[in-house]
Amino acid sequence: MSTEVLFIKVQLAMLVLYGFYKLLFSASVHHQVKRFYLLAIIPVALLHPYFFRGSAGGETLGRVQVLDTFIVQTVDQSMNTLDRNITWGIAEWVYLLITAALFLVLMIRVVRLLWMAWRLPKEVVGNKRIIRIPEDHSPASFFSLVFMPEGLSIDTGKVILDHEMVHVRQLHSVDVLLYEFVRCLCWFNPVAWLLEREIRLVHEYIADEQAGKDAPHFYRDTLLAYRLGIEPALLTNNFYQSSTLKKRIMMLQESSSWKTTVIRLALLLPLLGMFSLINTPAAAQTSTDKVYQQVEQMPEFPGGMDGLIKYLSEQVVYPESAKKDGVFGRVMVQFVLDAEGHVTQAQVVKGAAKPLDEEALRVVNAMPDWRPGMQDGKAVSVQMVLPIQFSLDEPVKK
Repeated sequence: MSTEVLFIKVQLAMLVLYGFYKLLFSASVHHQVKRFYLLAIIPVALLHPYFFRGSAGGETLGRVQVLDTFIVQTVDQSMNTLDRNITWGIAEWVYLLITAALFLVLMIRVVRLLWMAWRLPKEVVGNKRIIRIPEDHSPASFFSLVFMPEGLSIDTGKVILDHEMVHVRQLHSVDVLLYEFVRCLCWFNPVAWLLEREIRLVHEYIADEQAGKDAPHFYRDTLLAYRLGIEPALLTNNFYQSSTLKKRIMMLQESSSWKTTVIRLALLLPLLGMFSLINTPAAAQTSTDKVYQQVEQMPEFPGGMDGLIKYLSEQVVYPESAKKDGVFGRVMVQFVLDAEGHVTQAQVVKGAAKPLDEEALRVVNAMPDWRPGMQDGKAVSVQMVLPIQFSLDEPVKK
């Protein structure tokens, strides 16, 4: 699987998993389950192409057809290939520059927050050490740092401190930083921004639930009484946010049974099945399909062997990193042409070096449809192997 395909699959998985969350869990009052689901989205999105794979299935018959070795030397490619590489290179640089800028901004925010914590006055309340901030700032927390505005009444201060200590004990700042990283890496994906906002909201639900369980009415009144227009601290979990206040108060009054949540979790099973189906090669989704290696009429590339050579000449590019390192060698790519002529199940069965292997696999996966192989008058799946020899401007023996 090429890096580009993997990257796209991860983004789509994030979208699907977020959609299921909004559909099944966003209205649930079991907030710890919601937090777990949101935190699981990233590892599941990253790993599903490897863990949710269908079986290749089928029976392989005969001896595999090995095509003639195609030789790639370190000479100039066609203008189309050069243009494609330049365009992709620009896209890579734009992505890297924006990502680096976002990470820089994130680092500045963290440093600024730590600097504020260092310079502002501290105070011990009970057995908790808090940092005093101006009265027009919102109470907030970041890991073990708790920021409390001056001028709060004793009762209000206790309610707010209990709320912030829930964030501290449950390490909500770890979740926030995780999704800040995801947002920096996947800035082009709106889901990354929505997930970061959603995890913050769930944190507030959790803190509201635990801090207000002894005196829910007083806690709700405290939320309502807190005035509008307070500036939040950077990167922190904030006690008060006007955009989510109505949702938080409504959620405090909601009730739900665990039975409903269990049913919602069970509805995720079809989603796992869908991931397995997506990651199963098309030719392998019917386990009874036979995969031949020799048939009466072998598959043919559009334009025959000359067309295949022309395609490879235009598409295969000697990786720059391999040129610089003096890396060369032969890569054997095995693939299956299904009954419709699609290239499936491409894999490197004998590699030379990672950049060479990746380039050979990319080119094979990008092939247009072939004319399918025929056996007993029917189109069938056929396995083939394409050797690609990468050579450093020297004659290479086949």
